[in-house]
Amino acid sequence: MKKNNTINQKINQFANSVPTDPYFYWVTFLKHKKQLLFIPFLVSILSLFIFMNIQPLYKSKASLILDKKENNIINIEPVYSDFPQNNNQTFLNTQKEIILSNQVLDRVFGKKLFFETAIKNFNNFKPTLVSRILFKKDLMNENFLKEYIKANLNASSSRDSNVIDLEFNSQSPEFSRFILQEIISAYLEYDIDQKISVTTYANLKIKERLDELKNNLELSEEKLQIFKTENKLIDLGDIKNLKNDEIKSISSRIVKAEKELQVLQNDLQQISLTSNDIEELSALKIIKEQKEVEKIISNLEANNNTIDSLKLIYKDSHPKLSKALKTSENLQDKLEEIIQNNIASRVYEVANLESFIDLSEKELDKSREELQILEINDLEMQKYSREVDLNKRIYESFLERLKETSEAKELQTPNAKILDLPIFPDKPYSPNIKFNSILTFFVTMVGLYCLIAYYETFRNIISSPSNLEDNDFELLNIIPKTLTKKGYHLPMNFLENQSSKFSEAIISLKTILLSKYNSSKVFMISSAVAGEGKTTISLNLALSLATSHKVLFLETDFRRPSLMKSLNLDYRDGLIDLFNGNVSFSKIKFNIYSTKLDIISAGKPSYFNQNITEDKLEKFIEVLKPLYDFIIVDTAPILPVADTLIMSKIADTVLLVVKSEYTRIAGLINSKKKIEAVSNAKVSTILNYFDTENANYYNYSNYGNYYSKYYNYNKT
Repeated sequence: MKKNNTINQKINQFANSVPTDPYFYWVTFLKHKKQLLFIPFLVSILSLFIFMNIQPLYKSKASLILDKKENNIINIEPVYSDFPQNNNQTFLNTQKEIILSNQVLDRVFGKKLFFETAIKNFNNFKPTLVSRILFKKDLMNENFLKEYIKANLNASSSRDSNVIDLEFNSQSPEFSRFILQEIISAYLEYDIDQKISVTTYANLKIKERLDELKNNLELSEEKLQIFKTENKLIDLGDIKNLKNDEIKSISSRIVKAEKELQVLQNDLQQISLTSNDIEELSALKIIKEQKEVEKIISNLEANNNTIDSLKLIYKDSHPKLSKALKTSENLQDKLEEIIQNNIASRVYEVANLESFIDLSEKELDKSREELQILEINDLEMQKYSREVDLNKRIYESFLERLKETSEAKELQTPNAKILDLPIFPDKPYSPNIKFNSILTFFVTMVGLYCLIAYYETFRNIISSPSNLEDNDFELLNIIPKTLTKKGYHLPMNFLENQSSKFSEAIISLKTILLSKYNSSKVFMISSAVAGEGKTTISLNLALSLATSHKVLFLETDFRRPSLMKSLNLDYRDGLIDLFNGNVSFSKIKFNIYSTKLDIISAGKPSYFNQNITEDKLEKFIEVLKPLYDFIIVDTAPILPVADTLIMSKIADTVLLVVKSEYTRIAGLINSKKKIEAVSNAKVSTILNYFDTENANYYNYSNYGNYYSKYYNYNKT
């Protein structure tokens, strides 16, 4: 857990240290634009040379269109069932693998004089230095060439088409096209040979299957014939129809007879209700409606009428009446006889109908049984017939396939057709020298810029005011970077060119000092190491103060004095000579013409002088304080020279000059700590030699306003 917290803290520190202001990155670019343009240019030139010495690669292309519809010559799918069709993409992938397979490649190498022709085409190019190193002639054997072809041959296909695109890359355009032609030719031959091989194999298997089917067909026909013979069957279809007609006829007769029987039974029922009374019987409709009975009844009624008439005239014994009575009696007897005969006839008909119905029902049951037997035999025979038909159909199908496969050997065509022939690549596709060189330039520039930005962000050198503020240093002012012009002296720039940015910055520094350190009289100006411009800043600050105040400038770098050389003046006695008692104070002091500035140089260099002590220096400064408004003490660097710390004890304020892009943060922090360890003087910093041309990020123009408001001063 503790380790994770430490990692998170480091990540947060890193994130907080990354600048978020976009102007920082723009300034970084402007600052290092020469390197960011020149170095990538050199790298791109080098890459151009390298790319020009890389053997160019040529790409030959061709296209094949595939038809996945298989010839039904060897397909027995219709005989059995429907098989699922293969997916189109799977078919294309399979064909691509075949093109790239060793089978096709072996066919290519199996051709006569292929290897010699391939080597000739392969070497038909001007090799570069790189190609001469990588492709030696003694390595060009068959195995190497096979691996080379497999590594540079590519096949691809789109999802919604049956087109396969082939590509082959090589140093030689002739070799590239030659290999692609040979691969396509070998693939087409392989496809045809495979079909012929499969067809031949299928032919053999079909013949074997035909023998089995023939035996099965003969066996099924034999079984059918035995069944027909045993059951004495020829054509059950007509027999079943006749039997059905017979059953229908019998059923119709029975129904008709039953209806007649029902009528007769009803008539006999009515007759039985009359109790054999002649009058009642003759009154029945079924008897009365008979013509013979109707005639007798009519005659009887006429005779009875005659009798009634005769009785009115004659007596019963009269012959005419007796004859009429006798006639009536005879008619009555005959009527009774006819009625009895009619009843007997009906009884007889009922008996016959009942017997007929009984026999018909027995005949119907027999016909039904015979029909059931016929149907059972028909089903059994159909089973044998279906077996015969199925075997016959399969046999005929295989026989047809056998004929087709026998003819197909000479008619096979490949699935693929050439859509685009292999092209001759007249231009290399790699390397793209122009594009690669431009890309190298920009990639190098971006990479270099990232390194520079990282360096600018995390290096341990003060490059901007924010570096000082981030390390708790009080920044008084910024002195712009100034190049010495011809005829001008930088140490005297304030006098010689008062309109310059440098002079403006010195005036601002003076105003800040007067506002912030109005109680200070002795200002010590130093730096962490040599070469940071402290003498120049000290002298120009003294000149600026001398415009309105009496100022003394003391050079206290006793070991390596440089003031006289900076001013282009001859050597003269200074503090070292004064403390050694070799000269008086008035002799070592000199005035800058037309100013209130007096200068005392260090004098003759002395690395160790026992006469210059802390007490003497302190007393010397105390004597000078009443004579001057300000004393500017220019010292040696703090880190390499210990004498400087002595001067910090007698100074009211210490100003550390920090050179932009030069002073290290660690050295500046160490210098401040040393001063604070021996002195109570206030320590502030001055950022010197700052490049204001690229100051947008640092908002240099706003610093004056910022300090003016902070210290409550107006520029003068």
